[in-house]
Amino acid sequence: MNIFDYIKKYGNYSFLEKKFNEIDNVIFSYLAYIDFSNIVSSDFKQKLTIEEASQIYFSTRKSIKKIIPAFKNSISILKKIMHTKRYKDVLVYGYQYTCNDQSQFGAVSFDLTDKLTYVSFEGTDQLLSGWFEDFMISYKFPVEAQKLSIKYLNQFLFMKNNLIIGGHSKGGHLAIISSMYCNFFIKKKIIKIYSNDGLGLRKKEYESRKYQKIKSKIIKLVPDYSIIGHLLNSDSNLKIIKSSKKTLSAHQPIFWLIKETKFIRNKNSKFCKVLEKALLTWSAQYQLNTKIELIESFFAICKSNKIETVYDIKKRFSFLLNSVLNSNDIDIKVKEMFKQLYEILRKCNKEYQEKDD
Repeated sequence: MNIFDYIKKYGNYSFLEKKFNEIDNVIFSYLAYIDFSNIVSSDFKQKLTIEEASQIYFSTRKSIKKIIPAFKNSISILKKIMHTKRYKDVLVYGYQYTCNDQSQFGAVSFDLTDKLTYVSFEGTDQLLSGWFEDFMISYKFPVEAQKLSIKYLNQFLFMKNNLIIGGHSKGGHLAIISSMYCNFFIKKKIIKIYSNDGLGLRKKEYESRKYQKIKSKIIKLVPDYSIIGHLLNSDSNLKIIKSSKKTLSAHQPIFWLIKETKFIRNKNSKFCKVLEKALLTWSAQYQLNTKIELIESFFAICKSNKIETVYDIKKRFSFLLNSVLNSNDIDIKVKEMFKQLYEILRKCNKEYQEKDD
């Protein structure tokens, strides 16, 4: 089964009849990508049911042709769950979204029952500012999205419900960070933290006492072709999920395979192992300041050429590649680092996406 099969099979069971599970977690993490602006209030006291919010959404939103896969998938999931017994009466509230030229953050919350709440952090959307922030996470703490995630979670201080914190991609990283740095009394309410193919942590945060205190509550799900989920530091006891897609497409949980109420476990693909080893070897060759210069130079070129979304990068990638390699303002070592990274990704994608079973 996939997520849509799961919704069809278990959509008629309430959360009291069938307990919340890891697949429900992925569904709610996907819903953070939905643009609920002017529908779901940022106020934690003004709540709508998912059915009510969905009806307003689909009656007011026009179709968007160029949206990232996570957006399309979240909209498809919302359509499937909006009238089901399991999800339609779930209360949704606290929608927040903000972006600027260096940051992107989104969050929304769901009362599954009168005793349990799922707090969902959005992953990176199509805006380049969010992707720049993802790279900044590797060398800077805290970035703006991390600050906002902690502030958001702290709003649950006077609420009685137990909390499940989750997110997909960068959202999974924010679920962990916010749980580490939130108010002590909120920490006591958190029963589970889900990172769905999310970024890991910098070494300093990973080795901190704050991380150790919440470590036992973290459930990190990564597909057998994960790239994002293996970046930075994570514990070795990841739950590897069998995906029906290879390479970058496996990042989308709608392709993760399900048996009954659990994702099917697997081992890392050869592609994943080879890429991880190649990236570690590549990274070890260069000092941190060279890596920072590479990231900042690339995004500066994007900004100066009015490239603002991932679609712009895709359309003009050859231009960007040549711009970096031919720029007189970028150090030769940075250019070489960029060229090596490009070759690693190209080679791994070509050689291993068709070889793995």
